[in-house]
Formats: sequence, C-alpha cells, structure tokens
Amino acid sequence: MSTFTVQSDSLVAVADAIRNKSGGGYQQYQFPGEFVSAILNIPSGGGGDVDPGKGQVHFIDYDGKTVKKWTYDDVQAAAALPDYPTHEGLTPQGWNWTLPDIQSYMSTYPKATLTVGQTYSTEDESTRIYIVIPEDTPNNRMTFPLVLGANDATIDWGDGATTVASVGSMASYDHTYMSPGEYTITITGTIDLGGTSMETDPTSCIFGARDPQHLYNANRIRKMELGPNVQNIYDYAFAGCVGLRSVVLSAGIMNLGESIFDGCSALEGLVLPGYVSTISGGTCKGCGALKAVAFTPGFYSIGTGCFTGCSALEAVALSANMTSIDTYTFAGCAALASVTIPQGVQMIGEGAFQGCTSLAGVTIPSSVYEIGQMAFDTDFAVGEYHVKNSTPPTMQSGALAVSSDCYIYVPFGSMGDYENASGWMDYSGRYMEE
Repeated sequence: MSTFTVQSDSLVAVADAIRNKSGGGYQQYQFPGEFVSAILNIPSGGGGDVDPGKGQVHFIDYDGKTVKKWTYDDVQAAAALPDYPTHEGLTPQGWNWTLPDIQSYMSTYPKATLTVGQTYSTEDESTRIYIVIPEDTPNNRMTFPLVLGANDATIDWGDGATTVASVGSMASYDHTYMSPGEYTITITGTIDLGGTSMETDPTSCIFGARDPQHLYNANRIRKMELGPNVQNIYDYAFAGCVGLRSVVLSAGIMNLGESIFDGCSALEGLVLPGYVSTISGGTCKGCGALKAVAFTPGFYSIGTGCFTGCSALEAVALSANMTSIDTYTFAGCAALASVTIPQGVQMIGEGAFQGCTSLAGVTIPSSVYEIGQMAFDTDFAVGEYHVKNSTPPTMQSGALAVSSDCYIYVPFGSMGDYENASGWMDYSGRYMEE
C-alpha cells in the first residue's frame, strides 16, 4: 500500500469540501469504511457549517420553512428556545418540543437532525380556508363543495354570503362564486372535516377534490388554518388537494384519519401539535414537495406507507417512544439523507426505507430484532450499516442493499454469529467489528 504525505491544512480543506458537498446535494459517494471514518475525524477548518460528526436542530414554521438552526453545541449551551415567528390572525402556542426534551434527545442521539416546529391557534378560534378562483374559470363561476359535520356552525364564504351548517352528521355545502379572485372561507362553531373513505365515497374529501365532478377544486385550495373548533379530521379529508401549500393544526383535534393529505403534492411542511402522538397510514403519501415534518417528543406510531413518495423529505429523527417502523413508511423518500432510529424500536417493516437513495449511513439500534424484506433497498446508496445488536436480528431476504464498497459494523465478538446467521451470511466479507 502506498504512503502519501499531505499538509494538515490541505487535508482540512479537503474534509471541509467533502462535508459541504455531501451536505448540499444528493450526489452519492462510496468509499471504504476506514476512509470515511478518517475524513469525519478531521477537525473542521471553517470551510462550512456542516459537521457530520454532530447533529443539528432545525426549527421550522408551519409552512416548513426553516427559521433557525442549532448545532449540537448550541443545544447544550442553550438557556431558552429561539423566538418564534408571528403571523397575523394566528396566536403562537410555542414550539412542539421543550428545551429539556431537545437537550435530552440530542444528548442521547448526538448525530441526529431533529426537526422542531412552531404551533399556532387561530386568534378567533375559527377555521380559515384560503382559495383562489382563477380567471379562466368557465363563465367566472365555480361551485365549491365543503364536506363537514357540524351543529349550528356558520360558513362565511368570503364574498358576503353565509351558510348555517346545522346537520349533525357529515353533509355537503355548496357555494357558487360569481367572479374570479382570492377568497377566505371562515368557519365558526364546532366542526368535523372530511368523510369516511375515498374507496367507498369519493366525495368524502372535504372539497370533493377527488370526485370526478369536482377535480377542478384540486388546485384551488392554497392554505388552511384549522382552529381549535375542529374536533376530528376524517379519512382522506384533504386528499387530492394538489394546490395546498401549508396547513396549521391547532390544539383540540382529537382524531387524525388515514390518508388525510394523500396526494397533496405542493405541501411543503407539517408541524404536529404536542398532543398528537400517532398518525395513520398514508397520511402524507405522495406529498412530493414535503421537506420537513416536526414530530412530537411523545410520538409513538406512524401508519403504513405514511410518507411513501415524499421525495423531498430530507431528515427524520424518530421519537424515543416508537417501537416499530411500519411497512413502506418512508419508501421513495429519495432526498432522505439523515434518519435516527431510536433505541426501543424492535421491528423495521418491509420496504420501510426502500428507495431512500440519499442515505449514506444507517445505525440500527440493539433493540431491533426483526428487519423486513427490502427494508433498506436503497439502490446500494448506503456505505455503512452500524448494527448494535450482538445477536443478529431476524432478517428477511434482501433486507439490506450491500455493495462491494459497503461495510456492516457489528459489536466486538459477534462477527462470527453474523457471518453464520440466516440472511446475514449473504454479506460475508463485508463485516467489521466496533
């Protein structure tokens, strides 16, 4: 093996360049494990603020935009959370993580990229829906359906017209706008949004966006501010609203149904209020513009295929309360470059991270005892797996994508067990102990 002599400052410059490159794009690099470790251990020379050796906290607004970033050192030194952004008509309810929760999580997972979100309530406790009636609407008219359940709620359509919703069960309320323009629909009174199931009733979407008769509504809804007057959001409530860019979820919602944002391809961020501990299957399926999701510290369950096809999602730090990662949860998240799987997760389901082609490294905690088929079928993007269980977890066929340049790091003294375990033996010669 050849020996090279390099000036230390030159090596620092190379390391910083690699850090900045890997932090700013989705190019894939494959190196021997020892070279990667050596690069990560070189001190930063000021070439950029990306330090892959330590984690970060991203503070986002309800629309997914980052308003503040903390380094790991910032977290440990902090005495208070950052100031929160303000918006007309919204009352800030605080960040959805407390400072002690953030510090505890980052102390446990110092390489995590944690997303923390700002929560709000509407000042007047109403729900507001912002829509656009375009100029090219035939005859400048548009019939707009609104599916909700209410008792004596009032719908102000934003053009001077109002409707009283007095039916206790789910019902559709239509309104025709006589001219193009921007309108704000304001709903007061306690309400439920959505219907039952798109499979049995395609009009159950709140705006009928998937009903063939109302497909033109799909691009009309731009923003929603759901006030504390909303109790339940039922299955597929906002499904197919391809123009929806942001949503505020206020405290008071008792139920979040399945696939409520399915196909909302313009939605860029989602902040879950502190009381939300579960989200159902398919919640954000196909939300291709979704860059950031702020879970809560008490979060413990994500449904099947919840974020399938969220190709812009960049980082996920899962709650320490989670015990499993369901099937195809993050499948097709091509930009996902950082994922933290906490100690306590026992099962990683089939295809959970399939197609996550920006994942360069994965740490599988010692609590995991089962890994499903194609769980990490990442088109051989992963260069390092760090498996912390000294007993090989049960693994289904094709669970890991391991190239000739990939290494699997296992605890000292366990390499023999892995090389002889069912499924794991397929990767003989790729193991290193740590």
